[in-house]
Amino acid sequence: MKIFGQDREIGHFDKSVCTDIMTIVERQRRRILGKGRKIELSEDRMKNIVDALIQADYDGVDGLTKKIEEWHEERKKIGFNPQYHYD
Repeated sequence: MKIFGQDREIGHFDKSVCTDIMTIVERQRRRILGKGRKIELSEDRMKNIVDALIQADYDGVDGLTKKIEEWHEERKKIGFNPQYHYD
C-alpha cells in the first residue's frame, strides 16, 4: 500500500478485513496530517480489525498508528519533494 509516497507492507490479512484495514490506515494517516474528514466504522468492524492487527503482530490500532507515525517521520526527514508533497 502506498503511504506518504512510499510502498509499505502493512501485512497479510483475510480478504474479509482488507478493505477495512485500508480504511483504518487512511483514517490514521488523515489524523496524523490533520486533514480530511473523520472516518467511523461500526464496533463489529473495529473488533474484526483489531483482531486481524493483533494476529499480524501489531498492538491493535495503536500499534498500526505508531507504525504510520514512524513512516510519516521518515517522510518528513526527506524534506520537500513535490512527488511526496500532495500525498
